[in-house]
Amino acid sequence: TDEQAGHCVSIREDTGETSKDDKKRFGVCVLDSATSEFNLSSFEDDVCRTKLETLMRQLRPKEIIFTKVIKSSPFVSRLGEKS
Repeated sequence: TDEQAGHCVSIREDTGETSKDDKKRFGVCVLDSATSEFNLSSFEDDVCRTKLETLMRQLRPKEIIFTKVIKSSPFVSRLGEKS
């Protein structure tokens, strides 16, 4: 079931310059603990971090690992809040 699914997610934000349209590049590694599979991905996201938020809402990870830089993002700063 969905409650048994356990994902551990590592997020890395590219600390290079932001593009002219204020987009940032993210790298994501997802560990599915049920299948022991690792999936790697990278993507460009808007200033609201829409793709990142969608990914986190779909995966509903049990653990998230990220750097201090990314914690400054408004969406990411809310990840630790209980809903």
